[in-house]
Amino acid sequence: MSGSPCLNFSPIGNRNEALRSGNHLTAIPLKFPEGHPQCIKSKKKQSHKFETMVIKNLENKIKLVGIVCTAFLVGCIIISVSSIWTARTMVADAHKKVYVLDGNVPILVSQTTMDETLDVEAKSHVEMFHHYFFTLPPDDKYIRYTMEKAMYLVDETGLAQYNTLKEKGFYSNIMGTSAVFSIFCDSIKFDREKMEFTYYGRQRIERRSNILMRELVTAGQLKRVPRTENNPHGLLIVNWRTLLNKDIEQKMKNNY
Repeated sequence: MSGSPCLNFSPIGNRNEALRSGNHLTAIPLKFPEGHPQCIKSKKKQSHKFETMVIKNLENKIKLVGIVCTAFLVGCIIISVSSIWTARTMVADAHKKVYVLDGNVPILVSQTTMDETLDVEAKSHVEMFHHYFFTLPPDDKYIRYTMEKAMYLVDETGLAQYNTLKEKGFYSNIMGTSAVFSIFCDSIKFDREKMEFTYYGRQRIERRSNILMRELVTAGQLKRVPRTENNPHGLLIVNWRTLLNKDIEQKMKNNY
């Protein structure tokens, strides 16, 4: 303000005398005219302090806003990631649940991976192949049908055995003698580490005059392939071979 005096404080009296007499020094305000160097200096100090306080307040507020924004952003990211993860988990769990109709009653079943059921599926695949390959009635159309089904489950080693038997007249002999070939599975050993199997079974051959029982042992490996309608287990028998095929019992039929 123009013309207002600038105040300053100055002590009165002799300091040494005051100390000896036990009195305190007294400060009285001094008035300086506007524009005086001492007054200008005092105003500059006050202005500097005020500016410093304002700057510190602004810095503190900016830091607070930054902390709040960062915390809000981190919270949004955590919520978003958690929501996506929860949704994906729920969808995956829903896909594993399948309803099967038993008549008109829906039954909830759980989907499993192939690794969990590999032993069961491998043994079922091997047994299915042997059933198709060794079940032979005196019906050429049925034999072609079962052989076609069997060839979907085995590689070229199965086809090679089929062609060898065919060249020897094996299937023609079945038609000529009206023999009926049936296969019975005793056990199947499966090594899931090496994907190797050994099949143990008995073959029953019924002719007009006798019934012959044969022991059959085969072996091979399994290879994973895509599942298809003709190969529901998604496995393929490779390097298939017969280890043992010998007669164990023969019974004669009674002719009346």
